[in-house]
Amino acid sequence: MEAAVELVACAALGSSVAFATTLLGAGVAGAFAGAICFAAAFLALRRLASRPTWRLPEFELPDLAEDREELLLDDVLAPPGADSRVVQLFGEGALPTPGELQAQIDRHLAQRGSPVVAPESAAAALSQALAELRRSLR
Repeated sequence: MEAAVELVACAALGSSVAFATTLLGAGVAGAFAGAICFAAAFLALRRLASRPTWRLPEFELPDLAEDREELLLDDVLAPPGADSRVVQLFGEGALPTPGELQAQIDRHLAQRGSPVVAPESAAAALSQALAELRRSLR
């Protein structure tokens, strides 16, 4: 794979040199210059590839079969405060019912002063907005 990439790189360099020199009016000499450039680039890449640039240190892999340790996750975290924004995914208590969730949402909206919209009127409002959007696109 590396040799193929080197050949393609050298061919790209040689053909670009040949094309540029041919455009300058060199004719056959341009093709000859491209061939020389290809050969020089190929030899330079071969010479660089045969010489390692640095030596990697040798190291031993540890035997993982003998070195087993268990990871115990037994740290108890402090419970989040009442005003905390932390979501407790695996709580000790039971999950709230859909009715309890709806009551919490209604209480929250009432505290903010937002009117609680009945689902039927919200669906009707959405349907009306979509109809108006369709009319405006025609």
